[in-house]
Amino acid sequence: MITKDQSGAVIFAVLLCLSALSPTALGSSISAQEVDAKIDQNIIQEEIGDVATIPISLTEGSDASLAIYGAGIEYNVTVHDTDSDGNITVYLNTHTFNEGSGGGFSVATGDSLKSVNKSSYAPLAQGRYTLVLSAGSTRQDTSALELQTGRFRDGVLRATPQDVPSNTTAIVKNSHPVDNTVAYGDTAVVEFTAEGINGIANFTNPPGRQQIYTQRDPTGNSSTHTATFSNPSSEMQFSSLSVTYEDRQRSIPELSNANITHFGIDVDDNGQIDRDLQSAISAATISENTISLELSETIELPADGDVLIQYGNITDPDTSGQYPVTVQVGSAVQSGSISYGMAGLGEFGNGVGVDVESTMSTPIVEPMAYQYLSDSNDKVYLLFNTSQFTQPRNATIDVTLWKQTTKGTEAERSRSISTSFRIVNRTATVDVTNKSTWNVSESKAPVSGETTLAPGTEITVELRTEGDSRELLTRYTTVGKNRTFTTQFDLFNQIREGTISIIVKHREERISKIYRLIYN
Repeated sequence: MITKDQSGAVIFAVLLCLSALSPTALGSSISAQEVDAKIDQNIIQEEIGDVATIPISLTEGSDASLAIYGAGIEYNVTVHDTDSDGNITVYLNTHTFNEGSGGGFSVATGDSLKSVNKSSYAPLAQGRYTLVLSAGSTRQDTSALELQTGRFRDGVLRATPQDVPSNTTAIVKNSHPVDNTVAYGDTAVVEFTAEGINGIANFTNPPGRQQIYTQRDPTGNSSTHTATFSNPSSEMQFSSLSVTYEDRQRSIPELSNANITHFGIDVDDNGQIDRDLQSAISAATISENTISLELSETIELPADGDVLIQYGNITDPDTSGQYPVTVQVGSAVQSGSISYGMAGLGEFGNGVGVDVESTMSTPIVEPMAYQYLSDSNDKVYLLFNTSQFTQPRNATIDVTLWKQTTKGTEAERSRSISTSFRIVNRTATVDVTNKSTWNVSESKAPVSGETTLAPGTEITVELRTEGDSRELLTRYTTVGKNRTFTTQFDLFNQIREGTISIIVKHREERISKIYRLIYN
């Protein structure tokens, strides 16, 4: 018979043993029953080529498994709520999945992707896929992933006032749709909507911004390389230049037939050569992996100036990826990279590129003579600072965004959208048609007109009398969305009868002719 004291001691010992056990020791089935998980969206729609976002809610700090089924695909992805916030966002880059035979899974910062298990693989295509979320062996929730072929829509031309700070986000935010013209000094913003491009294009480190960019010629038999040396802060001198492809084992292009087409200095970062140096080349040497130039004179490279050299008739290696290169100007060396194959096809890589053609007498040599911004709504904005171009007035700039892929239907493999704009003078006109006498009621004198300046630009309208009195009135107004403006002067007890003149200014610069009227 167990005494009371003995019974208490036994009970205490059992409780102590139980408290020492971890949840894992108690069995994974108990842990699984405690996990509550769900997919926070019933239907997830995305374009092929984009990144599908799959939001998951679950018990804080736990694991979950996401299975994807359909059209020959069966995958299981295990994730962990590392930051214990009860949320995990799973990303599926459909382009990477298709090109890499099943890669492309990731999770948002703060959580962990533990494993990706493949039972069967097929490229993602247009259609519906089933998503099943489980915790342990318990099925918790289902959803659907609907993929469709993205569309390329017509480009939209926008313009941003000259006064907006040179920040890409601010420039796009303050831009407005315009006709096919942009005033010199304003920023031309070309907006493209290209569904399915965000998972494809390399917006983080585009090949067009690398030390050397290779552009495949239309024939496909050769390429043209453009190398850039950027002088960061102070003036320097040089009398030699060399371009070296460093990875001799895998990535040396055939240089023996290289033909230099452009060589010079870009002083204002517009992609155009302002000082041509081809005539200064006294000797050119081509080795297995290097192009070297000796110059007949010492060249001054200003601070923030770029040296550009472009040479064609190059045969690229049959590889894909990013490889090291160096560009040496005088004694200064800059190290960078070049991308070949699909990784380097197009300024944004993976078969996404931009063609820029202009009627300016000075060609644009730099691969990406523009700023850019992309967003999650499949929009790509290309920003052109018109004040930096050489001889731009009345020049037409044609811009084409294109995509080439190896997968999908024939129509899906090659797509492009284009738009163009013309750079015009900064002008304004006042609406005084058929007026010689200004008759106003109650001394209120409205003034309206049109301008080539971007909507949102603040301008000044000045009205002054002529003769001995020389009275001056000033009004500030903002250019409207249709590039018109209007303001009003109160002439009561300020201007006597006589001849008055009206002019329009921006930043104290007159942008209109002088309009003279009789006021009575």
